[in-house]
Amino acid sequence: MQDQSRIQRGDMDAFFGLFLNNLINILLVTNLCLFVLHFSTELVFERVLPGLALGMLIGNLWFYLEARKLAKANPGTRVCALPYGVNLLPIFLFTFYVMYPAQQFALAQGMDAGAANEMAWLAGIIGCVLSGAVELLSAVVAPWIRKNLPPAATLTALAAIGLLFIGADYFTRSYHYPLVGIPVLFLMIYLYAGKVRLRFGIPAGLIILLLGVGLAWGSHWLGLGGPVASMTIVSFEPGLYLPQFSLTDLSVLNQVWSRMDVLIPIALFSTLGSLVVVEAARASGDNFSMRGALTVNGVGSIAAGVFGSPYPTTLYVGHVAWKAIGAGPSYSIMSGIAVALLSFTGSFAVVAQVIPIEAGMAILVWVGVSVCGQAISDVDRRYAPAVALGLMPGVAAFSATLMLRTLTGAGMGTESEPLTAEFMTGLANSNIFTTGIFALEKGWMMTSLLVTAIAVASIDRQFKTVIVWLTGAALLALIGISHKFEVLSNDVVSRLGPAWDWVFGYAITIAAIALVHFVLREKSTDTP
Repeated sequence: MQDQSRIQRGDMDAFFGLFLNNLINILLVTNLCLFVLHFSTELVFERVLPGLALGMLIGNLWFYLEARKLAKANPGTRVCALPYGVNLLPIFLFTFYVMYPAQQFALAQGMDAGAANEMAWLAGIIGCVLSGAVELLSAVVAPWIRKNLPPAATLTALAAIGLLFIGADYFTRSYHYPLVGIPVLFLMIYLYAGKVRLRFGIPAGLIILLLGVGLAWGSHWLGLGGPVASMTIVSFEPGLYLPQFSLTDLSVLNQVWSRMDVLIPIALFSTLGSLVVVEAARASGDNFSMRGALTVNGVGSIAAGVFGSPYPTTLYVGHVAWKAIGAGPSYSIMSGIAVALLSFTGSFAVVAQVIPIEAGMAILVWVGVSVCGQAISDVDRRYAPAVALGLMPGVAAFSATLMLRTLTGAGMGTESEPLTAEFMTGLANSNIFTTGIFALEKGWMMTSLLVTAIAVASIDRQFKTVIVWLTGAALLALIGISHKFEVLSNDVVSRLGPAWDWVFGYAITIAAIALVHFVLREKSTDTP
């Protein structure tokens, strides 16, 4: 058996695969921070990315050392480290459901753009720390959560995120730039869906990325348009940018607290996903500590947030695949070191100038549809109606996002053309029921979890469980974690406080179901 303290060929192959995955995600972070949130280059490359790299490095180092420890305890057995990095789902959710609302609220309060960006970033890093703290707590209660929460509930919310917020968004962008997007998209489908293996162990993702970069720049040089023309020049000098302690202002804590409807599900998804990853590793013979892995998830996210990153870190799926190609402990720490070097030197600013996000967005489409496909396929077919119902809040949330993008793109949400509650409500005359759309959008992940859980319990004819979940939905509406919203001049934002119409709606539902159960139900329907 080869010495696992040395880097093997399998480590090199797995390193490139994991690094490429993290590279695409970090390019996405850069793109969203610079061009959606309009953060300064100094904030992105001096604070956000170094903090993110530190959180990743902590996780990569721990799993490298843990894999070495397991290898020493089991001589003659190859132990593969668990992959660790930044996940696509929290990137989108923290951008659009934590930082963007905080930024719009600040602008509506009269702050200038610089101060609003600072508030958005602070909201993000505090949210990242709180998310990590919830993950630490969930390391203790995770087995109970997994036992009592129907798998269909968590998987359905994940399916909605994958299909709509990642897959659909970037699929349409592929057709917006057809000379680049279509070839890259269908090459991705051919390679990934067909599981095509390339000669010399070349990763499929590398070929996809190279084609995307080549087509993007080629179409630009030939004057055919494309994504390069819309890229903004990033003026930033590489240098030494070590992580800096950033948790110095807690004034936006109230804004972050109002986003617990996002932070709790993110932490829950991360925890449950990590459980699956560790269990899969155990099934392949690598007996990592469940509690240790979940604890590192939380510690990595807290460290990332404290040192400037608004994005939490987490375990990745893929351990089994990397182990199958001969990877050992080293590939994970190699990826962590590579990301840290690029981040601590500001080199990602150079990479972002060469690789437009459209060059690799087909990979993001595949991640999105894979998340959706796996989530749906893992659910018992009896619960298919529950999954369909659970997708509805996600559809409403995606519709709300598109609606606000359209309105702001048309010039509304400005000082001269502010959004108003009367205007939004009046859209119902055109069969656009904005009250229902935004009520579902606020806290939609929690609503998706609860709707699916209620439907699953109904299919199984578990009356008490149905009532418990409905009571939970009423309590969330009472607190304002779900359904409570306010129309500002430039956005529609969450607000803590009772959403009374929905609280009473759930209360009436509980009474109606209890009446049917105890008075009108035939006893022969006690079992499904």
